[in-house]
Amino acid sequence: MNRPDYWLGKFSKLRVDRARGDPAPHKPLLLLALCDLAESGDLRNVLPLSPEFAFRFYTYWNIVAGRRAQRPDIRLPFHHLSGDGIWSALDDRGELSPDKKLTKCARLPSDLIGFLEDPANRDKARHLLIAKYFRPSEQIALYEMIGLPVPSRQEIEANAASLPLCRLQLQHWTRIIYSKATMADDCRWSLLSVSEKNGSPESNSRHDGYGE
Repeated sequence: MNRPDYWLGKFSKLRVDRARGDPAPHKPLLLLALCDLAESGDLRNVLPLSPEFAFRFYTYWNIVAGRRAQRPDIRLPFHHLSGDGIWSALDDRGELSPDKKLTKCARLPSDLIGFLEDPANRDKARHLLIAKYFRPSEQIALYEMIGLPVPSRQEIEANAASLPLCRLQLQHWTRIIYSKATMADDCRWSLLSVSEKNGSPESNSRHDGYGE
């Protein structure tokens, strides 16, 4: 059985269109709707592309509707999530579907269902999806729609990077310390260079110290 990190990794690496700058929201919104199904206890191994599931998707779509002039076709992300390894798209005979027009349902891995049925994992998935694929104003609206507390900007950045907040803070301070150390080293070499030009004793000691 795959660990939670496996599915969080899948959710963080969705193949989404970025031609318009922002990540296309179709797949992340579909996964948020999937989280809702898990929370209500209605998630099964076979997920039909039903009017009820489409309604959940389009309800979320209202938050990002300003990005697109046209109403989206839910069949597109529903079919192509199979390419992200989330599920298998099936036709009406229960066989693998080659085209979105033929896709009628999806077969979900049992460990994905187990992952989303766990409240802690489900919240992690929601936080990651919202933080990584949506604009700040959309993030707030999504948190409020789902009923999650709105995190701080730093927590959202940590969720988007799939990192614990403490690790993100460590990376931040490491960059600062490295930057300051580099600046100090640059200043030191500048001073030594001036000393060499002036023929000072400091220049000779540097030459001897490096065995040149």
